[in-house]
Amino acid sequence: MDVYGLGAHCEETDYVYLFPVDTWVERICVKLVIKACLECQVSPLSFNQGAWVLGFKQGEAGINRLLQDEE
Repeated sequence: MDVYGLGAHCEETDYVYLFPVDTWVERICVKLVIKACLECQVSPLSFNQGAWVLGFKQGEAGINRLLQDEE
């Protein structure tokens, strides 16, 4: 997709199909989340626990509500 410049034509929801989470992506994301948490003076452990609870209890609907509140 990226080689042909087709990423610009993707909807936000389409990226999940083009973004496989392999070992390297996971490692980079974890480091970015930890760095962002520390920069915002938020405990990475608390963030991780909260993200897990949100996903477990609320699933996709909870994540969508969280993202809507951000806008």
